[in-house]
Amino acid sequence: MDSIELVELLKQNKEKGLSCLYDQYAPTLNGIVTRIIASEAQAEEVLQQIFLRIAYSIDSYDRENCSLFTWMSRIARQEALLCPGQYTTIRQINGSIENQSSSLSSSITPAYREVLDRMYVLGYTPSETALHLDIPVATVKSRLRMAVNQMTQMIQNDPGHFLNKTLFIILSLAAAL
Repeated sequence: MDSIELVELLKQNKEKGLSCLYDQYAPTLNGIVTRIIASEAQAEEVLQQIFLRIAYSIDSYDRENCSLFTWMSRIARQEALLCPGQYTTIRQINGSIENQSSSLSSSITPAYREVLDRMYVLGYTPSETALHLDIPVATVKSRLRMAVNQMTQMIQNDPGHFLNKTLFIILSLAAAL
């Protein structure tokens, strides 16, 4: 069943639609949750909350803005991050990334940094970033790619500079959008 059919089924029959949605996406969304939450029992509870939130907010899903999976993965990430006991860990991770990449990101062209901030700090999609910055989506993607290129050049020019590998991988993957 494709995502359009799943959304329609969920809107018409919440129980059956939720069951189909769960069967198709639970393993993938669980993967997102378990990367954030270490406790398996807590991760299972959060996964249930995620599917309930999806079911009750399905009317707010806009397929023109993003894919169903992207929309659900955002919900999964938000719910996992809101899980009790995760705040300290997240703050530590964010602080570590910020410390490791602050000098690097401050050296990036301001227009590129603005795109990075919108997409990675605020969690916007390329379309949302384009709308907020009043620029074409292609420009958002180009600026993101240029930011990654600038960061790569700075790292290559200063091999002693440490950059969190996870951040670099995320930026590299995003540049491929």
